[in-house]
Amino acid sequence: LLKGPERENKHKMKRIVNFGETLFELDYGENGPDKIAKLMFQHGEDEASYEYGEESDGTQRLIELLDVILNDDDERVFIIDELDRSLHPQMTIKFVETFLKFSEHRNTQLIITTHESNLMDLKILRRDEIWLAERDSDNTTSLYTLDKFKIRYDKVVSRDYLSGRYGAVPIFKDFDYVWGRDGDWKD
Repeated sequence: LLKGPERENKHKMKRIVNFGETLFELDYGENGPDKIAKLMFQHGEDEASYEYGEESDGTQRLIELLDVILNDDDERVFIIDELDRSLHPQMTIKFVETFLKFSEHRNTQLIITTHESNLMDLKILRRDEIWLAERDSDNTTSLYTLDKFKIRYDKVVSRDYLSGRYGAVPIFKDFDYVWGRDGDWKD
């Protein structure tokens, strides 16, 4: 079982748990669970109900991440690897913007890894909040902040990043070994 959002109200607490393809909400009282409800989802005006396991990978991913936004702890650090996994690029950006909005007056932090270059927007994040990882020739990884480049705040950072201006781009020479220079597969 995976622990989800919790809400305490004196002796009451709610917890969302994922059991296989189904989500349940557990209401706890002083003496343990008082109520268990299976969570179902509806879409727009469609009257049908869907289980968690019937949702798309992106919707499931977003549901898994809701605790990051809805969490009401004042001092918490969230670390998410591959935030953009199964999410539309605009949803990834909206998620980060929503987190920043909800955590504005809290001492909380979100640390993510992503390949979503559109998050490299200086209207969303500061230069010192964007870090790049570059694989070195000895297969170690160097981390450095975008602040190192002293970029103007009106710059379109993602375009320059994708063109290789800031480094941290994939090394493609390894593919030459596997496929050969002419594109044929090597045995």
